[in-house]
Amino acid sequence: MSKYDNLDEYQNSQIEELRQRVAKLEEQVSSLMMQSLSPKQQAPSSESSEPKAKQEELTEEEQKLYDTLKDWRFARAKAMEKPAYVICNNQLLIAICKIRPRTAEELDELPGAGDKFMEAYAKEVLEIVNPAQKQETRSWDYMSSKRNDENEDQRG
Repeated sequence: MSKYDNLDEYQNSQIEELRQRVAKLEEQVSSLMMQSLSPKQQAPSSESSEPKAKQEELTEEEQKLYDTLKDWRFARAKAMEKPAYVICNNQLLIAICKIRPRTAEELDELPGAGDKFMEAYAKEVLEIVNPAQKQETRSWDYMSSKRNDENEDQRG
């Protein structure tokens, strides 16, 4: 441990390294999931045979929304003293910009919008994407909805 003054520094560096590896894996999974979406669900003009840079081309309007979402994510991450990728990855932001979900259910269908993201950030993201559409404070309780779906599956 000559590189580190104490055990805490070593452990923190190991944790950060693992976080970075997880973020890369999440990006890869998200990318693969975007490629496997049905044509109806795919973002406009995204073709899996094109290079990644081409897939990420955004219209001027989409780019403005993307920048707004990145600023929001940065502010949330800074407030939590965490890296931005902890909140969500760029692929999810791009999918949000292209598909523009209007409901939590639509947002939940996007690759990368997991349970934690939906519970913590769905309302805020929907307010950014649809500023004219007033979001109720508890318009959609993500975890309650999941439990209800699971209960129906068990009964059915």
